[in-house]
Amino acid sequence: MAKNPKDRYQTAEALKIDLPHFLMDEPIAWPKLSSTERLMTWWRREPAFVSHLLGIGSALAILLVSSDSWYPPLRIGLLLGWIVGSWILQRIANIQRRREAAHLSWLAFDIVIFTLLMSLAESPRGLLLIGYPMMICACGMFYRVRYAVIATMLSVVGFLVLCATVTDQINSRIDFAVIYVSGLALVGFCLISMIHRVRTLTDY
Repeated sequence: MAKNPKDRYQTAEALKIDLPHFLMDEPIAWPKLSSTERLMTWWRREPAFVSHLLGIGSALAILLVSSDSWYPPLRIGLLLGWIVGSWILQRIANIQRRREAAHLSWLAFDIVIFTLLMSLAESPRGLLLIGYPMMICACGMFYRVRYAVIATMLSVVGFLVLCATVTDQINSRIDFAVIYVSGLALVGFCLISMIHRVRTLTDY
């Protein structure tokens, strides 16, 4: 169906040979994709993992270049573990009967690792806390209300655990913590409402 005839299968036999490989997520002989097209195909096929890889990879690069604290080895280890864990969960999510459990486990894994990283971060952590609402918003790509609910609840719990275990400006005033938790709840509520509307329109 490519616009350029040269980019299409030349015979039905060639398509027949490639089709079983495509269905098994194995390499195919045609079409010959450029590096950019391969990246875009990978993005469409595994958007959650590619997003994780880009985000965590960026954080890892920044940490390697800019940090001079004695914490980096542990933080680098956590970031690498986050990438490996995400890869494993993506492989599990590719199995249809295990997809739901893999996605829910992935949500919990992300928030646990992020909370651990925040506990190791240097004060002040203010701007870094954008990670919790980002993870709530990111779960919207699955278009499941329960995912947004669970992500919001886990983010609130993660933030409260962080407040209880570190000394920082984030927990120096209770009103700031209340405002932040209220913001997380509002982000979650807005996302839930959007997903509900989209799914209702789809069903209609």
